[in-house]
Amino acid sequence: MIWILISLAAILCIAALARSSWEKKHFEINEYTIHAPCFDRDHPVRAVVLADLHNQVYGDGNERLLRAIDDISPEAVFIAGDFPVAIPGKSTEPAAALIEALAEKYPIYYGMGNHEYRMRIDPERYGNVYQDYDSRLKSCGVEMLHNERRRIRLGDAEADVYGLEMDRRYYKRFRHTKMEDAYLRQTLPAPREGVFRILLAHSPDYFDAYAAWGADLTLSGHLHGGVVRLAGRGLISANRGFFPRYSGGMYEKGSHKMIVSRGLGAHTIPVRLFNRPELIVLTFTE
Repeated sequence: MIWILISLAAILCIAALARSSWEKKHFEINEYTIHAPCFDRDHPVRAVVLADLHNQVYGDGNERLLRAIDDISPEAVFIAGDFPVAIPGKSTEPAAALIEALAEKYPIYYGMGNHEYRMRIDPERYGNVYQDYDSRLKSCGVEMLHNERRRIRLGDAEADVYGLEMDRRYYKRFRHTKMEDAYLRQTLPAPREGVFRILLAHSPDYFDAYAAWGADLTLSGHLHGGVVRLAGRGLISANRGFFPRYSGGMYEKGSHKMIVSRGLGAHTIPVRLFNRPELIVLTFTE
């Protein structure tokens, strides 16, 4: 009997690994509609959200991902961090090449993830990798937002995009660091009244703080959908252990919304199960 159980367990593990291998190569497209009075219902605006690429490629030169984005024809591309991988000596080429190709056609607003942040603040370990990456993307018009704001137009509506580069203490693994009430006020430009406010904040763990600060829409990632999804809920979080509160999808606090990308790649735990990578499409309308 024990050998039968061992054999069944081995078969299940092999099947799960095979499924995970397939999933990591096949992203899906998920769409969300954002309603606000400043947008025009007769002329909705589309944008895409990309997060946690971690140098993943979909076809030669990421042609499958590029083709999918071209089919959407977005008015803006929002990046919610962790496009390269912070490993000493690791190239940023797959991430940079994809962004360069997108920048030829679309305005791009890039918020920092923990991987970009680590590379930027630790040149002793990573050398000039981040500085070269940053310069390369800026040279093709990408808006790299290090705790900064950019005014944009989405159709006929005015909007502000903020990029939060969060301190490393908020990314500590297997512990939760409370975000002080004053942290966002001290770190970001003050939110302007009367415009739609989009916050690129890589970690979704602090949705309460983002909403209290004034973000109408927060775009996050970081948790890779919880690695394994069961009944639509992520199983694993590097920050919180198991069953993270915000692992993927749209969440609401009153009029404030947060959309958490399940990401396009994998890192640390190189597994995705019942949790395909995703390209997010936003439609802004009244």
